[in-house]
Amino acid sequence: MAQAQTTVLNPNGINKDISPYELPNEQWSDGNNIQFDNDKTKKILGHSQVFGSLGTPPYWLLHFSTPSVNYWFYPSLTKIYRTDGTSHTNVTRVNKVLTGSINPTASTSVVGVGTAFTTELILGESILVSGETRIVSAIADNTHLTVSVAFTDTANDTSPELVQGNYSASAAYGWNGGVLGGVAILNNGIDVPQMIGSAGSTFSTLSNWLGNTTCSVIRPFKQFLVALDTTESSSRYPFRVRWSHPAEGGTVPVTWDASDATKDAGYVDLSQTNGFVVDSLPLKDTNIIYKEDSVWGMAFEGGQSIFRFFEIFNDAGILGRRCVKAFDENHFVVSNDDVYIHNGQTKQSVIDSKMRDELFDSIHASYYDRTFVAPNYESNEMWICFVSGANTTDAFADKAFVYNWRNQTWSKRDLPHVSHIGWGILGIASGATNWDGDSASWDTDTESWDYRGYNPSQTSLLMADATNSKLFESGKTNQFNSVNYLSYIEKTSMSLGYSGTKSVNKIVPRLEGTGSVNFYVGQEMLPNEGITWKGPYAFTPGTHSEIPVRVTGNYIAVKAESTDNNSWSLDNMEIHWSPSGNRGNGV
Repeated sequence: MAQAQTTVLNPNGINKDISPYELPNEQWSDGNNIQFDNDKTKKILGHSQVFGSLGTPPYWLLHFSTPSVNYWFYPSLTKIYRTDGTSHTNVTRVNKVLTGSINPTASTSVVGVGTAFTTELILGESILVSGETRIVSAIADNTHLTVSVAFTDTANDTSPELVQGNYSASAAYGWNGGVLGGVAILNNGIDVPQMIGSAGSTFSTLSNWLGNTTCSVIRPFKQFLVALDTTESSSRYPFRVRWSHPAEGGTVPVTWDASDATKDAGYVDLSQTNGFVVDSLPLKDTNIIYKEDSVWGMAFEGGQSIFRFFEIFNDAGILGRRCVKAFDENHFVVSNDDVYIHNGQTKQSVIDSKMRDELFDSIHASYYDRTFVAPNYESNEMWICFVSGANTTDAFADKAFVYNWRNQTWSKRDLPHVSHIGWGILGIASGATNWDGDSASWDTDTESWDYRGYNPSQTSLLMADATNSKLFESGKTNQFNSVNYLSYIEKTSMSLGYSGTKSVNKIVPRLEGTGSVNFYVGQEMLPNEGITWKGPYAFTPGTHSEIPVRVTGNYIAVKAESTDNNSWSLDNMEIHWSPSGNRGNGV
């Protein structure tokens, strides 16, 4: 047999489900910190610190944009901060002075003068009167309420306060929420949900929220707020889905009272399966409710029932909160043992057996509930971010399995031990067009008037590092926060279409980029005996055209890797070889 050539292509990503000995030429055996895009294998872009010093560990991120403001909220366990990219503001709730005055009269019964108890307080909150703090246990009307323990002080207080202060979030639970009609809603499952509008200076208790009630998750859907897995008067309802009355634009719902027949608030307990309610996310006109073991639809129909609930799947659920994201009128979901995509009617698993096994085997058993999905819409990717079993530093996500829904490929990457990753605008174009500043003629002018514009290219991933109290922008650098990192791709156990011993004499990488990439060539005589590698062979695009090598074996392996501050993209790779009989391993 004469000189032969085998070309390794790139379009189908990493495949762990087929033995490396049986992989087609267009699939790779393994890799890390690479991505597949436009039929090329590329080194991923890294991340760099943005927005300066935080001074507090961020546990979640919420992008909040209106025609007049563009913020990121980043709550810690006790406080909530806001940044516009330049300045940082503490927007944690503070004690609120109540209307009117209160004379406690050394009793559990409290009488107010000119007070507004029914609108300013909810059951379970605390009030500060004459230096003493008490929990509100009943509200009769605007001027009469009951507290849990009698006051001892009888002095009249002309400035009584609603006690709020710091939060009590947990690292394991984190935060959730969303934006409804220009109002940001944040929830940690322990404190009552919090709200702030575009003009607000601090968060405050969600107006008209139910007394003595918390919820695991709160999400917006159309004009409604939906609360999941509620605790009401110390009793947990893990199957419960509660919804508010619809809100008017720019406001929050006026009530959650399901007993008020004049309003559309209500609740249902999805107890048909044993799994608890975990999260929800709208899909077209339906709010999809995810339980541990099933998936349900929540569709508005009006009338007495308000919403219609129906089972979509009973053979799959969701792994945890934040394990679902939307793209192209589909949901991408991580369940307890699978990764699937669905359109509200049919679902499809997008990860096969061995890749699936590697993913779930890699997740730290103690921190599986900190797994979350982050969408990178710019690259058509969904990142499954998790705390790996190899992470002995902290309990934050250090690895990600990445699915490209356009190419239907899988890859893997390292993460900077993040608590959360958000998607949104990281920069806003400054200034509005005015008469004095616009020099274009009427015929050629394309600018809008009185705008606060943004460049779509400024939309990016923002990573929250709770260990070091930093925020990182992803995708704009070739380093991990100014530190070089290893990226590699490999294809092992290639027979090259010939069952006998063969000798590789040259590798021709079709490589673009900056700097050098190291190539290794290896061989095995027997399956699974272990690869013997030769290299590295430094290859610089524009300088080198091929890599002369001498490697002989029954099975051939090739690896490309880089640890430099560079970028590279591999279109394909030619392996030139010839039969050599059975002359040992001849490396």
